[in-house]
Amino acid sequence: MTNSVNQVINFEKTVLDESIETDLSGLTSAWKDLIEAGEFIRPGSLLIVNGVNIMDAAFASKAGFNVTLKDISCCETNLIEELLCSSPEVKLIDENIFSKESSRYSNFDYVYETAFSLILPSERKNYIQSLSRLIKPGGRLITIFVPNNKNGENESASVNAVVYHKIAAEFLKLEFSSKYLLSSKKSKKEEVLQVYIKPVEQAGI
Repeated sequence: MTNSVNQVINFEKTVLDESIETDLSGLTSAWKDLIEAGEFIRPGSLLIVNGVNIMDAAFASKAGFNVTLKDISCCETNLIEELLCSSPEVKLIDENIFSKESSRYSNFDYVYETAFSLILPSERKNYIQSLSRLIKPGGRLITIFVPNNKNGENESASVNAVVYHKIAAEFLKLEFSSKYLLSSKKSKKEEVLQVYIKPVEQAGI
């Protein structure tokens, strides 16, 4: 990359409002704004990793995306069933899709993940590499996470834009990284949006 990650993080391009909220339905506002902006992501095949984002899956489906959901967060079964009833076109994957041998799912236009902070630090590289295999060349990895810059004595478990980029850049090219965005006016939590693209020359990852 010609720019350092810090330069990209300070990029002044505005895709989302600097003050965003999560509505009562559970839909992630940053995700809603990203889809509606139509700049980095347009209707296509979409894998969502982490069942917490069931409302995000429903919204993307209604926006014209071909949505597949992989739950790795032990999401409540009734929430998944509610999603499948309201959006029956959303496909749910129960099998392991992260192994090298699993080539059945390897041609998504987009992978949207919010599970990075749930992954053990020692497994994060394998996790991102596995996700990169699921994206077709020219496709994108999208992540939204709440940064945790301090985690007691275990600094390796912290998550921020630089930590994420350090791992993801081994397999994908950073296209956009937001400044911190307010995810809730009440909670004052900060969240980060990053978009990575899979270069065509990395098709064999």
